[in-house]
Amino acid sequence: MSESKENKLQREVAHRTTEIVFGNPMVMKAEVSNTSEELKLIDVSEKNLARMVGWSTVVDSKATFVLTLILVLLGYFVSQLVTYFEAHLKLWNSSSAAPTLLVLLDIALIATLGCLITSIVYLMKIVRPKLIPPTQKLSLFFFQTVEKMPADDFHNRVLKLSVKDALADLNDQTYNVAKVVSQRFGQLNTSITWFWYGFIAFMLFSVLRPLFLLILEQTKS
Repeated sequence: MSESKENKLQREVAHRTTEIVFGNPMVMKAEVSNTSEELKLIDVSEKNLARMVGWSTVVDSKATFVLTLILVLLGYFVSQLVTYFEAHLKLWNSSSAAPTLLVLLDIALIATLGCLITSIVYLMKIVRPKLIPPTQKLSLFFFQTVEKMPADDFHNRVLKLSVKDALADLNDQTYNVAKVVSQRFGQLNTSITWFWYGFIAFMLFSVLRPLFLLILEQTKS
């Protein structure tokens, strides 16, 4: 009976020694499982961040397309102004209705230029880089933070970065990019709205200009 107790005690001591030297298998398994889950979350966060950056690229392509339309429209519009101003000076006193008709054309002209220029201003806001993140947190994944750090400090901080800290930084950066993309889409939407206002004013000017000038020419003669 005493020998059985002695064997049991020896096995328990051996088990404890194994845990001390090699670690508890159950604890080690739980730690490996937790690490695996954290790594999966990092992978998901990286993909989510890439998706947000992809939306930013969509904004850039749409803004480029709108800017191209505006420049084409402005080029054609400006080409009409030389002959219009010449006729404006010549026909202003041609009849009693001339000032009214020409002022209406002037309003359409100013509205066209004003709306299209406002649209371009909002497009410039989209292009302007955002140097301060919305959360205003220092992140190793944000270029402004990295740029302001000495190379050795950045290297050391990356080496000391834990999985949880890396996950927090990724999520913070994803949030910042999402806020910026949302803001840029809002600016693009505003720019497109002003573009349509300018386009309507442009069409009014382009249609009414030859009609009004023809009326004033006939009245003058």
